Amino acid sequence: MSNGADQLVEQLTAYQWVAVGLVVVLAVIGLANLAEAIQKLYNIGKDLVAHFKGRRMSDTELRDKSREIAKRLMDVVQSRQASEPTFDFESFHASSSAQIKHSQETQNLYYRDFAGPITNMREEFLKRKMHDKELDRYYEHPTNYIGLRIVAMRLAALAERIRG
Repeated sequence: MSNGADQLVEQLTAYQWVAVGLVVVLAVIGLANLAEAIQKLYNIGKDLVAHFKGRRMSDTELRDKSREIAKRLMDVVQSRQASEPTFDFESFHASSSAQIKHSQETQNLYYRDFAGPITNMREEFLKRKMHDKELDRYYEHPTNYIGLRIVAMRLAALAERIRG
């Protein structure tokens, strides 16, 4: 009989370990859900603070949009540089006219597709007391590819400073 009792104790011990393991798994899942809920409440709080400070975008939205527009601007710069007409000194007038036209088209693309959103994002960064002298110097009138690249890089750098 003691043999049967020993087996019963061993079985109960095995069941207890399974129960303890199950309780630990459920506790970990509960903590993960609690952490997620706390993170959501924190983000809601940040959005409320942003609203009352006059911000039009949440930190996450500003970071994501800034990264996206910086990438798009860099893609345009690379595309425009690749399609830039070559300069031929034998046909100086035609070559310089083609260069000027290409440069004007690039500037028009910037002002049409990027100037407004970048200005808005810069204002949002300033509301967060995030300032970049290089962006300030070039964002209104990036006169060439160097200026356009600086705008894209500095916008992306500001985006990386946002936590979230």
